[in-house]
Amino acid sequence: MSEKDAKMQLYTLPIQYVLELLETSNEQIIVTRGLLQDSFDPGNKENERITALTVKSLWLNYSIVEILRENTEEPAYHTNEDTGEEEYLISEESIYELQNLMLTRHYTNISLNKLSYSVSLH
Repeated sequence: MSEKDAKMQLYTLPIQYVLELLETSNEQIIVTRGLLQDSFDPGNKENERITALTVKSLWLNYSIVEILRENTEEPAYHTNEDTGEEEYLISEESIYELQNLMLTRHYTNISLNKLSYSVSLH
């Protein structure tokens, strides 16, 4: 075991929270794919300005789903002593990457909202 591996921390995420993240990300993928199709419509020049943001949003959501699936396909569990609920064990690297992606997704969604586009299902 290398010194780097010995220092790696593990974090936990509640199973329900992971399921909600997956659901939200999958919903945003569906909506963003529709926005992306509209942005390539040659008859609608106004939508061209959102192409970069929709591609970014799509990539972010697919990346979040990928990280969550990698960490939950063969999961390691931990039972929270305070709540009694089972939680997924997530590596430090994955949790930091997930945080970064989610924060970037948040600000990308704000940018889309400023342009009057939403990636939320209504």
